[in-house]
Amino acid sequence: MTPLKAARLKKGWTVPQAAAEIRINKGNYYRIEMNQVGVGPALADKIAKVFGNLVTRDQILFPDDYPMPEEEPVEAKAS
Repeated sequence: MTPLKAARLKKGWTVPQAAAEIRINKGNYYRIEMNQVGVGPALADKIAKVFGNLVTRDQILFPDDYPMPEEEPVEAKAS
C-alpha cells in the first residue's frame, strides 16, 4: 500500500472522492495512488495540501522510500 492510499483510506474517501477533492481525473488519481505514474512537485504539493498531515509531498513524490504495511485481508463472516 502506498502512503497516498493509506491517507485516502484514513480519510474514508473513495478514489472518485479523492480525485474530486484534488480536481483531477479519477483514473489519473488511481495511477498516482498505485505508483504507476509519477507526479511533478506542483501536483504533489496540491495533493499533500488536500490530505493535510496524512501524507507529505515527499511521500507522494517518492512512495517507494516510504513502505507501508499491506492491507489486511478481509475475512468472510460465518453465517
